[in-house]
Amino acid sequence: MKNLGTRFVPYIGWLFLGIYLVLGITGLVLWSIIETSFYSQAPPTLPEILIVVALAVWAFVGALLISRMPKNPIGWLFSIFSICIVMDDFVFGYAYYGSIFQPGSLPGVEVMMVWLYWTTQPFGAFSLALLFALFPTGRTLSPVWARLIWISGGAVIVYVLAAAIAPYPLISTPFPSDLLGMDGFNQEFFDPVAIIAYSIFMLGIFASISSLFVRLSRSKGVERQQIKWFVFASAFFIPGLTLFSLGFYMETPIAPLLFIGGVLITLVSFFGIPIAATIAILRYRLWDIDIIINRTLVYGVLTACTMGIYVLSVGYLGNLFQDQTSSIIAFLTTGLVALLFQPLRQRLQGAVNRLMYGERSDPVS
Repeated sequence: MKNLGTRFVPYIGWLFLGIYLVLGITGLVLWSIIETSFYSQAPPTLPEILIVVALAVWAFVGALLISRMPKNPIGWLFSIFSICIVMDDFVFGYAYYGSIFQPGSLPGVEVMMVWLYWTTQPFGAFSLALLFALFPTGRTLSPVWARLIWISGGAVIVYVLAAAIAPYPLISTPFPSDLLGMDGFNQEFFDPVAIIAYSIFMLGIFASISSLFVRLSRSKGVERQQIKWFVFASAFFIPGLTLFSLGFYMETPIAPLLFIGGVLITLVSFFGIPIAATIAILRYRLWDIDIIINRTLVYGVLTACTMGIYVLSVGYLGNLFQDQTSSIIAFLTTGLVALLFQPLRQRLQGAVNRLMYGERSDPVS
């Protein structure tokens, strides 16, 4: 019986993948049959579909890692995170359909609403924090870091219970706030408890992310290469969200380009994290990360420099000489950028090589 159970464990990941696909597809179908939604986005928009597709990659990687290395919790965390996030969309569509679009048509709508607001997002965020804290070995750095994780996990549970009992209104949703019939029940006590628990939980998330960088600074050999893959993929979130925010809030002609660029860069990170984790855990072409980082730094900075030269030249000189010469200025700026491209690339390549390899010109010399 024990051997049968051991043989069955690797297949649980694929079962999780099936659950994810059912929830994701059902959630999209529910949204597609809602004539008007609270967000005025029915049928599902491209971002919603992209999120489901991206999370499917997380679920697939979770299934793959569980099947190959069931004792390493990294695969399990990928699966749990993807299911928690897609569950949030699924139960929102379920609750909306059963309470507003077709009232009384679906059972357990109140339970779904509670699950929607107080469970999926906190536990999804906690599983992501665990992923950062345990990657790549599946163990924390030390018993001190392990205690921090346990405290953060306890804070999540306290927050969920306190928020459900208080109760909190379902902010930015069309659903009623008093789902459990406890309106005003000890709210003066549970409000501060929920706030304190949430603050501890957020500190735990920052501690988990910090532990990954501490691990990187202490690691050597194979483990260092594994962490490099994960950090490299995660690093795209910061510039992506920065460009996204600038494009969203700035009122300039290039704001749409910044917005689209931010979305694309963020998606690169979202798709890249599970792929990088798979390479790191399974150790496939593990040492290529140094070359990838090198090329990304060179061409990323090169692209930023050329775009900056072009935008500043065209914008400044265009305003200086008015619109009559704008086409000539754009033509001359394009020629200047083309002329400077190769020398600038060579200088950047040399600088990045010195940064990464010291006096060496490549990682194997």
